[in-house]
Amino acid sequence: MKYLYSILCAAVVFFVACGDDKDYLIDGGVSSPYLNMTTYDFLASNPLFDSLRVSIDKAGLKDRVNAEGTLFAVTNFSFKNYIDEMTTLGRAKYNDPNYFYAYDSIPVSDLQNLVMYLFPEKIQRADLRKEGDIFTNLGGTELRISLEPQKDYTDQLTNNPEYVYLTYKQGDRWDDWDATVTGTEQDTKERIQTSGLISTNGIIHVVSNEHNLFFYKK
Repeated sequence: MKYLYSILCAAVVFFVACGDDKDYLIDGGVSSPYLNMTTYDFLASNPLFDSLRVSIDKAGLKDRVNAEGTLFAVTNFSFKNYIDEMTTLGRAKYNDPNYFYAYDSIPVSDLQNLVMYLFPEKIQRADLRKEGDIFTNLGGTELRISLEPQKDYTDQLTNNPEYVYLTYKQGDRWDDWDATVTGTEQDTKERIQTSGLISTNGIIHVVSNEHNLFFYKK
């Protein structure tokens, strides 16, 4: 009886709380993409980018990050993925099961390669297409940036969701955007987990946590 009473009380609270207030049915809309701060300050304000922010400082890239353009921001997980790969590689190379590669093991000269995630253009999601376009980053490397439809949630959505991708070419030619090539020649395609953040100096897209720093591939 006590259990039934509790259920009835909960039901009363629910209906009273809802009443004629239909706000809970209304979508508040898309959150504002405007950050009202520089790209560097945004990175410094979010713990997810601690490793990137420290690396930018060590590599002397703050001014470049705060120049007009686009940053594909890598998270702490990308650094961890890279460190784990280098640890495994080192253990095999030196035949040492205790070999350990840490963040401080990354040379500053390597950290300066973070310019590969910086582009002079302001690359907006709305300007992208599924086939992608080739952009040259500040390091002089060509990367393909695309907005591709996927088949996720096709049983629940009328229109397929579209994701921004950042692709690094493996080999002498680009794979087709929808290619199913496998092996060492397969281009490395990274999904963007958050796109279109707007700082006071540029655009920020956040690369998937699964990304391996510098597109490192064994």
